[in-house]
Amino acid sequence: FFPRGGPAVTSGGKLLVAANGVLYGFDSYVSTIGPIADSEFSLVHLGSSVSAIDLAIQGESLVAATTTDQIFIYNQVPSSSAAPDAIAGEGVGCEATLLNSPNSAYLTPTGRLVVADTRNNRVLIWFNVPPSGPVGPADRVLGQDGMNTCEANADGSANDSTLNEPRAVWSDGVKLVVADSGNHRVLVWNDITAVTDFQAADVVLGQRDFFATAPNRGQSAPSGVTLSEPGGLDVSGLGELAVTDTGNNRVLIWRAIPSGADTPPDFVVGQSDLNHGAANDVGQTGQHGTTLSAKTLSMPQGARFHGRNLIVNDGDNDRVLVWRESN
Repeated sequence: FFPRGGPAVTSGGKLLVAANGVLYGFDSYVSTIGPIADSEFSLVHLGSSVSAIDLAIQGESLVAATTTDQIFIYNQVPSSSAAPDAIAGEGVGCEATLLNSPNSAYLTPTGRLVVADTRNNRVLIWFNVPPSGPVGPADRVLGQDGMNTCEANADGSANDSTLNEPRAVWSDGVKLVVADSGNHRVLVWNDITAVTDFQAADVVLGQRDFFATAPNRGQSAPSGVTLSEPGGLDVSGLGELAVTDTGNNRVLIWRAIPSGADTPPDFVVGQSDLNHGAANDVGQTGQHGTTLSAKTLSMPQGARFHGRNLIVNDGDNDRVLVWRESN
């Protein structure tokens, strides 16, 4: 029921999906259609089960954004109910140690923790994650000019430094990509190795500039350069960018992270073209209708590359879809 956020895949090909308040593990997700989960377990904290919102794996570690306004970090990907090794977030609020409905977290290969602190309208970055215990205060904040301000667009108008309910993050330790859902855009920072608080983004996708915020650029229908409530994203090992354009019921894919606002995607899945956005739109020649199929999406939540396979949590259709690698 409504798989949330992004799925996660181990290097060995085990798929983890968060839904129904538990994690489902599929040992070989590409072997068949409709497999029964090989494992079903919970995240645990203080003796109670905790629901995950978003999952990501880096090396041997799993990071999960949870409904308890915390980020759980496991040094080894669990296969049964387990408590986390380390936790970021010590309660709800607007401080360097507090979070408010974080929807996504990502561990970079360089050891940094990046969190989309959604209701605080910011992205927090920790430079180091301890092997156990509380992670402590964040080192840097993006989207706000300090650790104690949390209003949408920094309590002003949108620009290249502000955020409005960011819902997904990805970073390799150099580049940072953020789904800035409330501003209906994706922001790209080209270099965060020496990141500073309130650092301006370098690239915007989905809007014509850093100051516009209307869904689909104010148009009645989407196009190749518009977004509506982007809710998830990932970048493959080859540099391909996938964005779940949730409000347009599609996933957009670029062969490389774009360097300009008006760069259309190379591929779209979930729609027959770049100019339609209805849920489960079959897109037959000369007509459009809503019929569930292997080609349609309804409120896709998150996307994850595994090699060049693409895995999408198709939220309102209560399923996970897999596109296998093709040329």
